[in-house]
Amino acid sequence: GAPGPSAFAERSPPAAAEGARAMAQEGERRVGVHPLALATIADHCTRVRVGGSPLARDAPVIGLLFGVQQGLQVSIHDAAEATYTPDAAGACILDAANVNSKKDLTMAVFPQYELLGWYRVGSQVEPSDLVTHRAFSAAGFNEAPLFVLLTPPVPGAPEARQLPLAVFESEVHVVDAVPTTIFVPLQLRFETAPVEQMSVQVVASSSNVESTALAKHHNDVRSSLRTLEKSVCTILAYCERLQSGEAPVNHATLRRIGRIVSQLPLADSNELTSDMAAEALDALMVAYLAAVTNAAETLASVNDKYALAYSDRMGRRGML
Repeated sequence: GAPGPSAFAERSPPAAAEGARAMAQEGERRVGVHPLALATIADHCTRVRVGGSPLARDAPVIGLLFGVQQGLQVSIHDAAEATYTPDAAGACILDAANVNSKKDLTMAVFPQYELLGWYRVGSQVEPSDLVTHRAFSAAGFNEAPLFVLLTPPVPGAPEARQLPLAVFESEVHVVDAVPTTIFVPLQLRFETAPVEQMSVQVVASSSNVESTALAKHHNDVRSSLRTLEKSVCTILAYCERLQSGEAPVNHATLRRIGRIVSQLPLADSNELTSDMAAEALDALMVAYLAAVTNAAETLASVNDKYALAYSDRMGRRGML
């Protein structure tokens, strides 16, 4: 079977397991994950679970990992969903034609990338994962592939303080005089490039639209109009009940309603129409000016960050 953190000791004694971990730490690969790869895996899982995918909602979520490997340094930059076929034992065998197609498309855009391994979304490592891992390596996609497991949050569980991501590689160890292939966990870190940091900041700032002054003013006006609507509906309901005889006559209340009505302008007057049109034009002008100012500020910020990120490259190109 393919042991995970919980199944590791079931295939080997505790001493052998500790020895395997100690051996794995010597010269092990150091793996970094970029935001795009993590977002792609999470998006794939979400689409399957909410029914936005051809797969069933409880189907395994499996895909490919792309990135760069230099010696023991591995960086997972991107991910892509993959098609598979379940075998008789329940393991998922990736479709070779689909994998080669995704590999060719990715490497056509990013020639420096290579197919590093595969991922699955689940709560723990399953015995069938080792079967999929062996088939992945036997197909020639990668001689030493990585296996990434994303654990989705459990409803009602405390908020996790660590990234719910684990990465493994397979190694052969002698357990009870029998060569056994097991999964060995690797150290994982989160990596971001300057361009990715700018993208994350833009997405985070654009999602919080409530922080702008225009949005706050809009919410205040909308709240005031809702309160005014409730008050008008209350007065209208009282007048209807008074007209039908369901409510007793209260002269003080009627005088207050009369004073409110006398203060309202005529709805069909030319002066009211002209004032409303002028206020609407003023509001549109303010909105346009605010949008232009915001766009200019954003453009200036992006320009400064771009110049900072590529200043060295542009300087070397100018020297050449």
